[in-house]
Amino acid sequence: MLVVIALVAVLAYLKYNKSKTNFEEIEFHIADVNEIGSIIISDKQGNKSVLRKADTKWLVNDSFFAEKAKMVILLQTINKLQIEMPIGDSMRKMAIQDLRTLGREITINNKDGDEIKTFYVGSQMGAGNVMILKENGIVATDPFIVKIPGIKATDLKHRFPANPNAWYTTEVFSTSIDKIKSITVNFHERPQNSFRLTKDEDLIKIDPLVDSMKINKSLNKEHVIQFLLEFESKHFEGKIKNDSVISYIKASKPAYTIELEDMLQEKRYIKLFKMPSSFNGVDLGSPAVDAMGKRLPFNLDKYWAYSSYSKDFAIAQYYVFGPILVPYNYFFEDKSKN
Repeated sequence: MLVVIALVAVLAYLKYNKSKTNFEEIEFHIADVNEIGSIIISDKQGNKSVLRKADTKWLVNDSFFAEKAKMVILLQTINKLQIEMPIGDSMRKMAIQDLRTLGREITINNKDGDEIKTFYVGSQMGAGNVMILKENGIVATDPFIVKIPGIKATDLKHRFPANPNAWYTTEVFSTSIDKIKSITVNFHERPQNSFRLTKDEDLIKIDPLVDSMKINKSLNKEHVIQFLLEFESKHFEGKIKNDSVISYIKASKPAYTIELEDMLQEKRYIKLFKMPSSFNGVDLGSPAVDAMGKRLPFNLDKYWAYSSYSKDFAIAQYYVFGPILVPYNYFFEDKSKN
């Protein structure tokens, strides 16, 4: 029995040292992702995304902002990549063929533009994906199964999309309460509801844009705080690519304009336009009807919009922006209830 145990221990030790010898020089991950200045992802279909860091933000193909959450996931993935095992001889030919035909090339450069690491990500296999390194322009001979520790099975290719459209941001506002300087909400069709909130440290003032609507009551602190919290994360639903719709929006007057200025004097705004129930003969899906059962001319659930941050014409949901489309009198205590 002791002989058997000793033999098992020796085999385990030899296996461990063989693995250690094979893997100790090979790394797919990057320990310090703060060194990264750009990430280039390309596929066999001709798609290419160049993600470049500009101050605290990331640009896609130097033309639009990348979604923050997607970039966080990408950088975390690059930081955690770990070899699970080498590809066995029986699967080697298939793995290399997969990388040649379906693999995505990922090149990671530092802030000076120098290459840190290049590798190919192939299809999912077992607990990870087929991957292979490329050094000095030469592809290595040994592919590996690479995974993210702690995750049973995930297709890493989904985290490295080459199509630029997969990276664009839908962000409109993302400002914490302590960074907000002012917010203006303009109800263009009902100016009596319009207001401007200004904040200087803990002092908050809310004034109407129509002087005659001034209310001399105490602010409802819960309403004010809830309103401010809404600006920590506001996103539109998706981009508008139809040129006819964009031309229509440009020629229309907005129903609402929401503008935010932060403590660094950066300004962002979104203009919301009423979305017609149908456009150019196409039903846009507004089931709302009036008291007579007649279909309403505008969609009550969505708007067409223009966002200054990403410079996109987009679709925005009332569900998302409704909580900040509150009238001026919303912020004041109702003394009649006391």
